[in-house]
Amino acid sequence: MAAAGVIERINGIATEDLAKVTHPKEGLLATPPDQNFGVLFGRDGTISSEFLMDIYERHPERVELLKPVRNTLITLAMFQGRDVNPWREEEPGKIFHEKRQEDSYRDDEIAFKKGQEILDRLQARDWPVEGERGKRFMLYDGSVDSTPLFLGATARYLLLTKSVRLFKYLDPHIRMGFDWVKNYGDTHGDGYIRYQAKNRHALLNQGWKDSSDSIEDSFGKRPEEPIALVEVQGYLFNAYLRAAELYRQTGDVEYAKRLYENAGALKTRFNEDFWIPDENTFAHALDSKNRQVMEVVSNSGHLLASGIVDKSKEPLLVGRLMMPDLLTDYGIRTLSSQSPRFSDKEPSAYHNGAVWPHDNALISRGMRMRGYSLEAQIIEDRILTAQDILATQYGRHDEELFIVDRNNNLRPYATSQHPQGWVVTANLAITTT
Repeated sequence: MAAAGVIERINGIATEDLAKVTHPKEGLLATPPDQNFGVLFGRDGTISSEFLMDIYERHPERVELLKPVRNTLITLAMFQGRDVNPWREEEPGKIFHEKRQEDSYRDDEIAFKKGQEILDRLQARDWPVEGERGKRFMLYDGSVDSTPLFLGATARYLLLTKSVRLFKYLDPHIRMGFDWVKNYGDTHGDGYIRYQAKNRHALLNQGWKDSSDSIEDSFGKRPEEPIALVEVQGYLFNAYLRAAELYRQTGDVEYAKRLYENAGALKTRFNEDFWIPDENTFAHALDSKNRQVMEVVSNSGHLLASGIVDKSKEPLLVGRLMMPDLLTDYGIRTLSSQSPRFSDKEPSAYHNGAVWPHDNALISRGMRMRGYSLEAQIIEDRILTAQDILATQYGRHDEELFIVDRNNNLRPYATSQHPQGWVVTANLAITTT
């Protein structure tokens, strides 16, 4: 286990940083407002919410942690997709990727200027920036996982709090989200959520690894779209189960039954289509013809928390994640060092070899849920050790990502954001016993 002093120090820093990445009304931001990602992102906000709910479940007296979660979910619901707008990537029921409003921080000159710079850059590239300068607004829905993550986090929050009033407000938004899955996300009618960018000037890849080179096979070839990402199917399975239990408890038994049936069908098909027997892991993705993208990636570790992995495959997957081509002295890499595409240099390492603390925290969280406490502890210790070194030697804390080179040497990733919201909340969850 990491030294008590390290745990205490990281917990203290994360406690201070939580305020920096929390908007008083909108919820959990990706970074502080004066940085590149100082706004609410659907994916980041819901994952951060999961980490805070983990702490609340262990410490029900810490009700203050629920307010930013509640605000995050309400904000995401308020701006849920209503129309079909390819420029925005908007579809009815879809949860946004990010929301930017130019005049949000007029009382903070640094944050306001940073927001303007980013909107200038995005507008020049034909992202969906609307309105006149000084009052511009951008609502961009280019994320395939924000919707299932929202559904899972919302159902969990309502199950935890038993808030009848909030359930009445969020109930139609949950149903709209599942309608999006059926009518827009599941393009092939086989139960998998897929993506294919409509606005080709914005994000082409729409999972958490959304850089342009993050979804390729070992030969560097992009899969034929629309693409079904491995971790997204786990998020959807988790959303089905949680929402089914929510509706069972609130009296809509028929809807609950339908969600349970969807979960069962998804699990069966997923374990057949995505599993790579020779690697004891799941494929990074399926292409439009359901051909596997056979890269060994950290994404598969996210599946453990969802419960979608067959029991017989769980120990195989855990063992594969702990092998040295993935697990370094400072955490699990995003991509196996055995891949021809692996990199330990900026910028190509970003999603193709670097180590991300929130990614590791999601993996260790799932391992603990499935009874692999020893493996989870190893990952957490290594992530905390890395961050302690980065804070001590470089003054960088709650770091978005970092590099562990082929020789297991640690260094910062030059343009990494810090503090990063989902790292702040992950660190709090890991260091709060």
